[in-house]
Amino acid sequence: MPNSGRKSAAVVSTRDTVASRIDRAVANPQLITRALAKGVCEALERHKRLGQPVVVFRNGKTVWVDPDEIPLPARPKSKTPTRRLARQRQR
Repeated sequence: MPNSGRKSAAVVSTRDTVASRIDRAVANPQLITRALAKGVCEALERHKRLGQPVVVFRNGKTVWVDPDEIPLPARPKSKTPTRRLARQRQR
C-alpha cells in the first residue's frame, strides 16, 4: 500500500523534541557559548595530540601554530550530563 503522505507519530514527535531543544538552546546564549568553547578545546587537544598545526587569526593575519605551541585552555565544565552518561544512568 503506498504511503498516504501522513507522518508517523514517532517522526513528528522526534521533530518536535529536536525543535524544542533547539529553541531552548537559542534562548540561552550561555549554552551556545559553552558548546562552542568545548568544541574549540576538543579540536585543539586533537590537533596537539595528532601533531597537526592549527591556523589562528592574530593581529589581522592568519598564522599557523605548530602543535607544540598550541595552548590548551582549561576545558569548560558542562552543567548537563552528556548523552552517553544520561543513557548509562537509564540502564
